[in-house]
Amino acid sequence: MEFALTDETISQIIFAMENQQHLFYVQRQTGVLLQAEDLAALPPEEAALYVEIPVWKPADGFRLMEKFVAQLRNEVFREWLKTALAAGTGVFRSFKNILKQNSELEKLWYQFKEKGMRRIVRRWYNQQREIAGLEQLGPEPEETEDLLLSDFIIRPGGSVDLPELLNLDRRAFTGSFPELSAERASELYDRQRENADPLKEGSIFLVAETPGGSLAGFAWGEEAEDCTGREILRLVQLTVDELFRGLGLGKLLAERLVAEACGRGHGRIQAALCGRNLEALPLFKTLGFQPCEQTLEYRSGSS
Repeated sequence: MEFALTDETISQIIFAMENQQHLFYVQRQTGVLLQAEDLAALPPEEAALYVEIPVWKPADGFRLMEKFVAQLRNEVFREWLKTALAAGTGVFRSFKNILKQNSELEKLWYQFKEKGMRRIVRRWYNQQREIAGLEQLGPEPEETEDLLLSDFIIRPGGSVDLPELLNLDRRAFTGSFPELSAERASELYDRQRENADPLKEGSIFLVAETPGGSLAGFAWGEEAEDCTGREILRLVQLTVDELFRGLGLGKLLAERLVAEACGRGHGRIQAALCGRNLEALPLFKTLGFQPCEQTLEYRSGSS
């Protein structure tokens, strides 16, 4: 295999692999693709310069979808996609219909699929070069940035965002205490948010917006005092809508909040975690947060 494996050539090979109507071959020296029907018309000495491209069958596509679902961190869509894959009939159509309900998730799938198929092409290319006694390509460099996140806009929130934000805030807060009744959790939320205002002077209010303009999540911090009377920025809420979780958006919002707070001269930021929010402890530790106090609770067997 002597032709250069450029991005354009890889794309052409992948396109040909997915063509279930025709079998394609590639010319070892030039990288030109040719259908099997046309290859049969060439003189033997010319036909000998062609090699079959990697085979890609529906079963291969199904396995790639299974891998995608297995690594998907968004619980809602993971379960929907699992159900689609287990349906037995119309799997590919059902899978794509679910992805179309979330443009960001759909883009993530196509990125995952392309990376997977690119690896197959590179592996096949190296095998052909090994057979010919040629030097193989090195491993493809991993992308260090999640391209999907670049599609989200992180901006200061405003009054126009408040209705949707407060609705998401309530859902996130009450969902953190599954052991409480809906009524009790709602009462607790009302008490906790009494006099709270994301637009209050000194507050930091950042919104994550999808390319379509809808709210995907937000970070909200307000000026306060700790137990010793020192000024801090208190994290009121950091949440991402259920449909956009598992993409790293929460970490991106937290990083932007920290950067904004430091830019305003806040040397200390506190985040009080309780309920299900304790699951976010590893995230905050990666951002440099450290425990500053601990609350202990005793529960009797009857409580």
